[in-house]
Amino acid sequence: MGNHYKKISFALSVLLLACSPLFGQSDSSRSQLAASTVANAGLDDDHNGGAGVPDAPSASKAETTGSPEASPTPVRKDSQQGAPPAAMGPDWAEVHRTLDREYWEVTGSLFALSIANAELAQRCLHQLTCTWVPTAFRGRAAMYGAGLSADAGISYFSYRLKRKRKSLWFLPSAAATALNAYVAVHDYRRLR
Repeated sequence: MGNHYKKISFALSVLLLACSPLFGQSDSSRSQLAASTVANAGLDDDHNGGAGVPDAPSASKAETTGSPEASPTPVRKDSQQGAPPAAMGPDWAEVHRTLDREYWEVTGSLFALSIANAELAQRCLHQLTCTWVPTAFRGRAAMYGAGLSADAGISYFSYRLKRKRKSLWFLPSAAATALNAYVAVHDYRRLR
């Protein structure tokens, strides 16, 4: 039965890691993509007479001039059109500015209290004084697997908020830290 929970916690960890690239796009690349889409839509409308449906360039010019050789070659207005390169990577100066001492203090306290909470809960379970722990999380591996995965997700969410210069970026980590502290104190009081 314990192996089942290990598989679930491992699957949740893999799922969390697999979803992290979805949040990896920067705001500037999204705005460039949106601007190029708008620019391309304007070019298509001008080229097709506002029809909104792209047509082959040679077919539309051949009808108006009568000769297939009269179609001009396509001209790009600027070099920013199209999607940004997929393998640009992060802006490391922005990452270093975001991952400052304040961020690591908040994140470190979150992980430290989560570990303290798990260890106190394990001691309490061995003394049979904690009945509040669900059966699925009574094993150390399951407890750490779920807790540290949740902490990683919360710290990444805080990182994203801090990178966007939100003033309350620390709130998700602080709330989880306070919850871990409350449960750890509760477990400590139940020890003999």
